[in-house]
Amino acid sequence: MKSRSKQTAGVAAALLLATVVAVPAQAGVSADAQVASTYLFRGLDVSDGNAQVSGTLMYSHDTTGLYGSAWASSSGDGSQEYDLAAGWAPDLGAFKLDLGAVNYVYPGTSDDRDNVGKETEAYLGLGYGWFEFYYYDNVSSATSATNGYEYYSFNFTFDKVAFVLGYADPNEVQGQDWDDNYVHLDFSYAFNDNLTFTASKIVSVDDDAKDSDVAGDAAIDDDALFLVSYSLPFK
Repeated sequence: MKSRSKQTAGVAAALLLATVVAVPAQAGVSADAQVASTYLFRGLDVSDGNAQVSGTLMYSHDTTGLYGSAWASSSGDGSQEYDLAAGWAPDLGAFKLDLGAVNYVYPGTSDDRDNVGKETEAYLGLGYGWFEFYYYDNVSSATSATNGYEYYSFNFTFDKVAFVLGYADPNEVQGQDWDDNYVHLDFSYAFNDNLTFTASKIVSVDDDAKDSDVAGDAAIDDDALFLVSYSLPFK
């Protein structure tokens, strides 16, 4: 999981190939590449305004709803990241259920975050029609910055327009006398199947958490963010 300090993005996506080798009859493999003007993660610019290139490889089984994915990213600041996810999302018609876990790996870092399994979140997604709710819980932490981290996401999608209301609830460092919790609001417009425009703003955060004199490198920047992304699916 990304922290607020400069730490993320990456390169690698072939990690699911071993899973894809023997694809059952009712299964699907998909992939895409994306270029974005910055790396936006849960209302935060984690690439310091640098552009980001990423790719996704996904395997899903139509009958059981089981899936796995590998996502890799690299940004202009030289940081790298790849994420491995696995879960279960059965076909329930208009209802939505998604259970799974995602592991964040940061190659070249000086701590255990460069090892698979050291930074992991479990998640639960529920939805109906145009609404989805997701809950993420950090179940494996390599650093104190991500220990006890929880995230709640309320997603609303209407045709080409989408809104995300997110609430991040990290566990503050021992002895810290300010609150790290924050709320962000994202608005996205899909111009077409490939091009998307996003505006993001942190709408609630402790004043001390924004103050670099108090929070140091972990200070939260609540300025509005604007993102342009272009995706290219491979079929």
